[in-house]
Amino acid sequence: MIFDKYEIKIIKKLQSLNIDTQCQYLSKPFNTNIFIILFFTLYLINFITFTELFYLAFSSILVYIVKSIFKRNRPYINIFITNKSQINYGNEKITLKMDSYSFPSGHATISIIFYYIIKNKYNKLINLLSLVPILVAFSRVYLGVHYISDVIGGFILGTIYYLLIKNKLN
Repeated sequence: MIFDKYEIKIIKKLQSLNIDTQCQYLSKPFNTNIFIILFFTLYLINFITFTELFYLAFSSILVYIVKSIFKRNRPYINIFITNKSQINYGNEKITLKMDSYSFPSGHATISIIFYYIIKNKYNKLINLLSLVPILVAFSRVYLGVHYISDVIGGFILGTIYYLLIKNKLN
């Protein structure tokens, strides 16, 4: 893409911070296997509804469809960037072909949708949760598995998706 050269410089600079473990923990709740367990558990304890669970699950399918259209390689394909996630393409056990692509970030997309859903239901938690999508996005860039434009694209996709489904959630 157009900004790859500049984004690679930023990723290289970020990776010098040496915060691998912290960023791996920030990303973990939105990895496929943990995502499924976490959101299903939230449904079982009535924190989210079945409709919200369904739309969150469907959003990951939407991400894979968009990834298959853009087919953008991940930053660590570049010899100057390290994959610090210690995970193959962001997933632990489930590996999908589209998950080898970078744009858009599924972690950013799902974390922003989750943020909007929780904001809509539990306004008191909003101050605490507002940092989650930003920290998740930062961690994905730091870990070398996404470009900055991937996480911005994920936020945009997630916001548009949420705006389309918002009325069905109430």
